[in-house]
Amino acid sequence: MILLNDERVANVTCIDNKEEMLSLREIHKDVLIDESRSQISSKSDLFCYAREGVINILKKAADSLPRGYQFLVKEAYRPLSRQKKSFTEAFESYKSEYPFKDDDEIY
Repeated sequence: MILLNDERVANVTCIDNKEEMLSLREIHKDVLIDESRSQISSKSDLFCYAREGVINILKKAADSLPRGYQFLVKEAYRPLSRQKKSFTEAFESYKSEYPFKDDDEIY
């Protein structure tokens, strides 16, 4: 397992590959979308959108599932603002939980 604070993660360069964002709805009989949004905080209508390459990989994985199994997607796309808010909320929670650790240790 690699944690998010691992320098290998921090050193990954992110480049917009200009892939189209597509809906995960009805891409495969064994890929279901949780339209209730009961366990996510995103209000974005794009919550079930992913890059075309991700969708292709998910369809291939669904083809390989044992009979009777399905994927249930809770959330795919999260706007950057939501990601930043989630990070800040978790960071503040850890600061409360570990008051004797400095910010660098928590980060």
